[in-house]
Amino acid sequence: MANPAEESSPKGNTASTEETVTQVLYVDNEAGLLKAAKSILEMHGSFHVETASSVEEAMKKMEDQTFDVIVSDYIMPGKDGLEFLKELRESGNSIPFIIFTGKGREIVAIKALNLGADQYINKIGKTEAVYSELAHGIRTVVKGKKAEEELRESERRFRELSELLPEVIFEMDSKGGLKFVNHEAYIHFGYSQKEFDSGLDAFQMLAPE
Repeated sequence: MANPAEESSPKGNTASTEETVTQVLYVDNEAGLLKAAKSILEMHGSFHVETASSVEEAMKKMEDQTFDVIVSDYIMPGKDGLEFLKELRESGNSIPFIIFTGKGREIVAIKALNLGADQYINKIGKTEAVYSELAHGIRTVVKGKKAEEELRESERRFRELSELLPEVIFEMDSKGGLKFVNHEAYIHFGYSQKEFDSGLDAFQMLAPE
């Protein structure tokens, strides 16, 4: 494995400090892997890695700190990585979650994705290649999460502005379902909020029988 320290240049380090540091929580019961992952990832890019040797320790750290992404092994004593993921998703926590494990069975990957994992990465292979893939995966899921949040915020601002305008404004999906209707549209078309909420679509609204 190439030495990450030898590959780093002052110019590269300067560039990385200008980037937003991604807060990573890495969970694995193997102490050696925790130490190696922290060292390699922090050399690999603008990551700050906190480690936990169990799901219970990880949950405690999440109470006190904010993380951008969780990277978790699958098989661990006590709760495993999939149980950890399931518990988070059932509580409404949508933090990006990567299962990073040496257990490469396809059924595990499918189950992880069905439970809401953002990625499933196999840790078996050449160290540099594996951690390059993990670093890329982290950047990808964090970027995707940020884009989702920015889109939701943009939609929120659009809807707030729409309520202030004296014009009919509505938003529909590809099948004609109404996703948003402003107050002026309620007045103009003569429908109530309850009627819109009951499943009235754009075609019924614009061309009533």
